[in-house]
Amino acid sequence: MSKLAFVDVETTGLSPSKAGIVEIGIVTTDTSGHVVDRYETLLNPLMKIGAVRIHGIKAAMVASAPTFELVAYDVLRRLDGASVVAFNAPFDQEFLTAAVERSEGTIRGPWTCALKASRRSIPGLRQYRLPDVAQHLGLGIPENLHSALADAELCAQVFFSMGAKVQTRPVRAKPSTSFGVPPLPRSATNDLGKSRRPVAKDRRLDRTDRPIDEVVSLLHASFADQLFTLAEVKALSKLVDSLGMSQGDVLAALNQFLDEQITEILSDGIIDAEERQRLRVISHHLGYPAPYIEKLLKRRAPSTSPGVLQPGLNVVFTNLSEERTWEVTSSCASIGLVPRPNLSKTTDLLVFENSWDTTKGRRALELGLPRMAIGDFMAEVARAGNAGQSSGTHMSSLKTVAGRVSRMGSQAKSRLLQPTKPEPTENLPPAGWFPDPRNRHELRWWNGSRWTDHIADGDRVGSDPL
Repeated sequence: MSKLAFVDVETTGLSPSKAGIVEIGIVTTDTSGHVVDRYETLLNPLMKIGAVRIHGIKAAMVASAPTFELVAYDVLRRLDGASVVAFNAPFDQEFLTAAVERSEGTIRGPWTCALKASRRSIPGLRQYRLPDVAQHLGLGIPENLHSALADAELCAQVFFSMGAKVQTRPVRAKPSTSFGVPPLPRSATNDLGKSRRPVAKDRRLDRTDRPIDEVVSLLHASFADQLFTLAEVKALSKLVDSLGMSQGDVLAALNQFLDEQITEILSDGIIDAEERQRLRVISHHLGYPAPYIEKLLKRRAPSTSPGVLQPGLNVVFTNLSEERTWEVTSSCASIGLVPRPNLSKTTDLLVFENSWDTTKGRRALELGLPRMAIGDFMAEVARAGNAGQSSGTHMSSLKTVAGRVSRMGSQAKSRLLQPTKPEPTENLPPAGWFPDPRNRHELRWWNGSRWTDHIADGDRVGSDPL
């Protein structure tokens, strides 16, 4: 153990499932109690602020504060490898763990509770609140009690004054991204105001003939390091005023900057975690609501239609009931499509019912895969099926699938017809519908290693053991 991290959070309520964190303070010390680092920031919980009379934090103070996901990197790198201590540790741990999980990071390991340590070290106190224990030990009580940093520092003083020992292993913490935004301590709230957007003196929303390219270029330069500091905000505001821009001009510059960022991010058809975090930083600093940016991404995302359905396409389904899935996969077999259980880079199409906003759907968006509503998909299947029947290609598409079986060697064929002893081989076909090897039905489902009981005859799907 080389370091200790004393943590305190101020919250909007008492339950992590219903409340959020409005401030976090972390004091890092060595094993002798010497302070090596202090960190504090207000957080925007995106909900009502809660008990202002306790923590003294007002809604206006967190209006320009980052959300937790934007500071998760700075918080978790301070906790990783440290023995974490808090006064009433279960409370702080539950809130922080919930916030970390929502930001798609991880934090593992037990915390040391200074409250429990004080009850063991100082029996007989009437109350064991942090100021009561500190006063008993002869420590000074800070004026800004219930400030997260002040409480974390007082907790550290109490812990070392009691001679308490850490008996837990270091915490392991890992953020989902490798950058974030600067913290916003309480002392900075008066200077920053309610927004980090560059503001024009001219409040009109109509456009003038002022050029906006210089402002857009400065925005790109300011966000190059994924940070947008107060100095950069002031520089942009100064430029805006020097150019005599209206508020409408500023908004046009911001929109052009956001449009160019989205164009760059979607250029490879994939939105990875780092790029999504970049958009969150822009959303936070420039005041764009997150749902608005998501709407822009959906509008600019690759086409949701792969064009004409052709035999051999790999199709994955999401949000479908099991009964509907079997009905649809049976239709897939009729035109030679290959249903797959999971998404991969070889997937050609994701088919969804009601909404594509599922785990598979979001993954498809990140991979740049086309998506199609179930109604459109079934219409395409029917169109392809009718075209195939009229031109004689319907049986051809089935032969395309069945041909994978006929092209296998004799040993692979014999193994394929013996489902009780499957032996994986490179010659075996991937999962999909194939002509029934026993000729009892039109099609039988092959799971990639053996035949299953699922069968299909025309529009009917069912079960028939081999």
